[in-house]
Formats: sequence, C-alpha cells, structure tokens
Amino acid sequence: MKSYPTPIRDKVRERVELRVERRTQSLPWWAVLLAGIVLVVIGILLIIAPARAAANLFLVLGVACAVGGIVFIVSIWFDRAGWVWRLLAGLGAILLGAAIFSQPLLSAYLLAAMLLWILGAVVVVGGIVLILMAFSYAGWKYGVPGVLCMILGGMLILGSTIGPLKAPWAFGIAAAAGGVAAIVAAFQMRRPH
Repeated sequence: MKSYPTPIRDKVRERVELRVERRTQSLPWWAVLLAGIVLVVIGILLIIAPARAAANLFLVLGVACAVGGIVFIVSIWFDRAGWVWRLLAGLGAILLGAAIFSQPLLSAYLLAAMLLWILGAVVVVGGIVLILMAFSYAGWKYGVPGVLCMILGGMLILGSTIGPLKAPWAFGIAAAAGGVAAIVAAFQMRRPH
C-alpha cells in the first residue's frame, strides 16, 4: 500500500468525513428547500390578505402541522439520531392538525380568545423541542425555527385579545422568516464544504 504524506492523508480524511456527514443529515436538502418555499408562500399570503386568511388560518395551520409532522416522522428513516424527539414532535403536530381539521369553524371563531393561548403554548413547546434538538444533535437548522416558534408562541399568548385579524400577520412573518431560514439551510446542505 502506498504511503501518502501527512497533509494529503489529512485532506483525504476530511473529504471522507464530509461525505459521511452529508449522508447522515436528517433530511435531504430538497425536502428542506421545498418546505422553505412553501413556508415563504404561506407567509406572503398571510401578510398580503390577512382578512381572508383569518378565515382560513386554522385550515392552513392544520395542513402545515400535518405536513410538518409527517416530515419529522419520515426524517427518522434518513437519520436515527434523536429519533424519539422527532417522533414526539411529529405525532404532536399530526394530532394538532387533525384537531384543527375536525372543527375548523369553531377553531376560527375561538381564534381571538382561548385557542390563541392553547396554540401559543403548543408553539412554544414545539419551539422548546426544536431548540433541544438543536443543542442535542441537529444544529442551527432546528434552533432558528425553534426560536421563531417561541417568539410566535409568546406573541399568540400575550396578544390573544388583539383579535383574529392580527394573528395572520404574526403567522405570516414567522412563516416567511422560517421559510427563508429553511431555504438558506437547504442550499448550505447541498453545497460541498
């Protein structure tokens, strides 16, 4: 076997480690990019047409929760690290989406009062889970949306008396910011280091 000088051997080792790291990412880059684009579009729609979006806010949120939950659970097949956290987050998001779809009119009616508190608490807990995942193994890809979730949840809890017309702007801003962060993360995942 041919012996290489130390700098070349170190460079080869770095490339191999980089390839292993890229293969063990929890989601493929295109899934993160797609989620980011969808979040940006939803965010823009919520900012542009808040009155119309207020009526459909919970249906949009139900879809986002269900899709996010499915993505969390599917990501377990790509990377087993932290699978319990992702399974819990995915199941919680799917259950929340199902609850929203089961009573959309009641959910829209109660948006300005009690459900904003509950939703805010769920979003804060989801943000905490994402931040714990970020510190455990996943890095800033989960940390940034976790912080955004905590901010959004706090806005929902503290501003529950502002009425249903203010909530779409809060969701729109958070969705657009989270989507931009996801798009940036997707391109960083794809780019060779």
